[in-house]
Amino acid sequence: MIDIDNFKVFNDYYGYQKGDEIISYLASIITLAVERLGVKEDFVGHIGGDDFVLITDAARAEFMAEYIIDEFDKGALFLLNEEDVRRGFFEVRNRQGEISRVALMSITIALVISVDNKINHFAEINDIASDLKKYGKKMNGSVVIKERRHDVAPNTSESHE
Repeated sequence: MIDIDNFKVFNDYYGYQKGDEIISYLASIITLAVERLGVKEDFVGHIGGDDFVLITDAARAEFMAEYIIDEFDKGALFLLNEEDVRRGFFEVRNRQGEISRVALMSITIALVISVDNKINHFAEINDIASDLKKYGKKMNGSVVIKERRHDVAPNTSESHE
């Protein structure tokens, strides 16, 4: 699962047109990752808004995730004002009317790898990825947060690497 961090702030600050541009930009990077590093069986989906999903083989997943982050981080800055890039943050008014600083856009990739196919339903993957994504969004910059399942029984504790 791939998600743009601070997208709402970016969209509010720069406008919907720029928001659409950054979503299209990320979509093109994910598609390019599959073309360059994947196989025809890989799947790219747009969940909605700034959320995407990429389904690929476990052997390629982490490498593809790192590629997506590298490409996003290199190019996303070109969609921002030079002054914001120089500062390293957006200055926006919060709900109380106070000016607050928000980090520039980055992406969080929640990587769920099921080696032994112990996940029984797609909803389980979504639940795991959502938890990983929440965890990753607390970190600075673009990150890959991964969780691997190896012959685990249901209801055991998860590990974040």
